[in-house]
Amino acid sequence: LPEIPVVVISHRIDRISGSDTKAKRARIWMDMQSELARTAVHGRHVIAATDDHYIQLSEPKLVVESIRDVIERL
Repeated sequence: LPEIPVVVISHRIDRISGSDTKAKRARIWMDMQSELARTAVHGRHVIAATDDHYIQLSEPKLVVESIRDVIERL
């Protein structure tokens, strides 16, 4: 990735229920999100308090703060 600020926002996975396969996939997905943030020189990974997929709807303040953070670091 170019040297730009990046914020990866993920929903929490600690309440994933169901099969072991589903929980394993969720952990792998979270690892991949962390790796994506690490590929950017100025990247960071933020874990939302929600386990909802639509973080922009359930935690709009977090999304706005992350966007402002990126803009300030440009």
